Amino acid sequence: MTTTALVYDVYIEAHCPDRARRQFGQRQLYHVPSALDRVERHDHSLSRTGQPFSNMWVTRVQPWVDGWDQAEENVVLATPAHTDASYRAYLSWYQPQTCCRLIYADMQPQPHVATSQDGYARHRDEALAGAVSQSYHLKVI
Repeated sequence: MTTTALVYDVYIEAHCPDRARRQFGQRQLYHVPSALDRVERHDHSLSRTGQPFSNMWVTRVQPWVDGWDQAEENVVLATPAHTDASYRAYLSWYQPQTCCRLIYADMQPQPHVATSQDGYARHRDEALAGAVSQSYHLKVI
């Protein structure tokens, strides 16, 4: 897995394979650099909006395109296999680093009819809360 930045048109995105190690059976590392440590903010925020068409974009993204010549050298080394203990250690680090969002989940949800004004799809959370509650009651009884 390479760490070389991804280039699409004028958009530069950091490729962070460290975030997906568990999907490949490897131990999830933490304290890894953020995406903006790998791609400068001014390069990450390039946009054609309001800009005239010109060859300036070619020269602007050329260093990132050239980086793919060394993609085979910029690889992440394999880590030991994923274990439950390493995952618990990762979660102990990760959870305080993130923001949680709590929402009300109706325990007696009504059927949802989608409209064009819908925002966040709460009906899924409500249905999940009902299913969890029902399975909990089944286990307790």
